[in-house]
Amino acid sequence: MTTPINIPDYYAGDTLSMEFKVRDKQGRPINMVNAFARFGIAPKVGRTIGDPVVTLTSNDEDVTFGDPTTLGVINVVMPSATLTQTGEYVMELEVTLNSGESLTVAHGNLTCLPAVLKDDG
Repeated sequence: MTTPINIPDYYAGDTLSMEFKVRDKQGRPINMVNAFARFGIAPKVGRTIGDPVVTLTSNDEDVTFGDPTTLGVINVVMPSATLTQTGEYVMELEVTLNSGESLTVAHGNLTCLPAVLKDDG
């Protein structure tokens, strides 16, 4: 099942942390043992999700599987300063299972707003 995501208030340069539960059509967790996950962000205009400006994968520490992997949980953490250009974006989380089957787990929109500066005075 694909989960729609909508993040309307992301500020440029912030850390973004999300958790996704990967389920089959009956609502049961999908086993993530030996799976590969890819999270991408692309501008709504001018590029496609196949040509993202941000790509995070399970080969990095930014996309991880819950423990145990049989519970079907994927955690995505986009470190601060990864996305700094304001604008409208599309996002997608895709997983390739050990069987070779590819699933779109989540997709949606992100609005990147100008960074908010804090007054320490």
